[in-house]
Amino acid sequence: MKSSIRSATIGAAVSAVALTGLAVAPAAHATTVKCDVDKIGTSFHPVCGRRTDDGDPGGVSGSVEVYLKSVPDMRAFAIFDANGEKFDAINYLHRPMRFVLQWKDGSGRIHTAVDRVLDDGERQSWNLSLPEGVRVCIATGDSILGHAGMTTLRA
Repeated sequence: MKSSIRSATIGAAVSAVALTGLAVAPAAHATTVKCDVDKIGTSFHPVCGRRTDDGDPGGVSGSVEVYLKSVPDMRAFAIFDANGEKFDAINYLHRPMRFVLQWKDGSGRIHTAVDRVLDDGERQSWNLSLPEGVRVCIATGDSILGHAGMTTLRA
């Protein structure tokens, strides 16, 4: 039951923000930006990044990182590479963390490509096949510390 609640919470948050049409000024190179979704507890810090010069014309790569403020080595990463459509999830937060990648089709429907919980020390990669130019949203978090995400990425 808890797992489905966490999944619904993160998925709903990413979907809700994706539907609002938020946009950030495009970066010419990799840059740190404010996370589009930032519902992280006060003991943790989210860091998000966007990159438009990733070798995929029209694609926007990005990352979401969450780390414990008092121990910066305790962190979790979600990374989307538009050039090659690869999604990496890495968890070093000493707690299970959920990683989500969703995309929005031309009719506005949200599709979940990845929704996976990784335990501490786990890492996983997915090679995806997404339609060109679709909006991509990535997020990581859990029901206790909250979640952070990026909704302004493109395949």
